[in-house]
Amino acid sequence: MISAPDRRKTVMLINEAREAGARLEPACRVVGICSRTYQRWTCEHEIKTDGRPTAKRPEPSNKLTKKEIEGLTQHFQPPGFSRRSIETQQPPA
Repeated sequence: MISAPDRRKTVMLINEAREAGARLEPACRVVGICSRTYQRWTCEHEIKTDGRPTAKRPEPSNKLTKKEIEGLTQHFQPPGFSRRSIETQQPPA
């Protein structure tokens, strides 16, 4: 993920190169992004920030219910075989 200040600087550098006569593809290649990334960042004539951290993500339709999770836990972790914390485990003698 590229921070907003780094995006602005990258776009500024590409714009400077284009004003000096460089084509978009080679200018983008020099800074390590593809031209499509530049186009996404600069659409609507402003530099967009990364939307992934704040994106709304719906729960998957196949997510296990609490009842299903409890059933699996009981099946795969019977009471006599519960996990012990690392602090209470003794190293072999």
